[in-house]
Amino acid sequence: MTFDRFLGPGEKVVFSIRRHPFAFLSSILILSVMGLLPPALIVLGTTIFSWNLSPSTEDWLAVGAGTFYLFFLILALVFWMDYYYDLYVVTDAHILDIDQTSLLSQRIAHISMVRVQDVTTRVKGFWQNLLDFGPITVQTAGHEEDIILEDVPHPQDVAARIMKLHDDLIAKQQRQGEVGSGEGVPPPNL
Repeated sequence: MTFDRFLGPGEKVVFSIRRHPFAFLSSILILSVMGLLPPALIVLGTTIFSWNLSPSTEDWLAVGAGTFYLFFLILALVFWMDYYYDLYVVTDAHILDIDQTSLLSQRIAHISMVRVQDVTTRVKGFWQNLLDFGPITVQTAGHEEDIILEDVPHPQDVAARIMKLHDDLIAKQQRQGEVGSGEGVPPPNL
């Protein structure tokens, strides 16, 4: 996936992360139960209930099972796209939250790295502590909505990297302002 359309001039991608694979586990469990349901019903029906099916009934069951598995594959594709295309991109000037909300719909939130005020992580529960993943809340100055990066692997490390990028950007802009004011050039607007 290319991010050029989201980047400003001279802006570079520092890192991008996806949700932890454990977040996809609930979708895998749902698909597993769905995939085993038709064969289980056929086995139960023929062995326990002694169904004697005519050839035409077996044909209709085959059509029904085919339709069910077609729906199953579409649902698996939707689950995979939701997991794969949910992406968090951190550049040297912005944080992008790319969220695949449905099959043909995407929501993209931008936060300027200059406006970042606080980055909070919260790892709770057995699995999040064991596998080291959890949400990161990026709070901003002003009226912008906070961004919540869900199920991020190694959230403390990612939060520290975001705050370091923020601090480096602020220090760089202050140095540019000091050099510019020494040369009689007004500092850039933030």
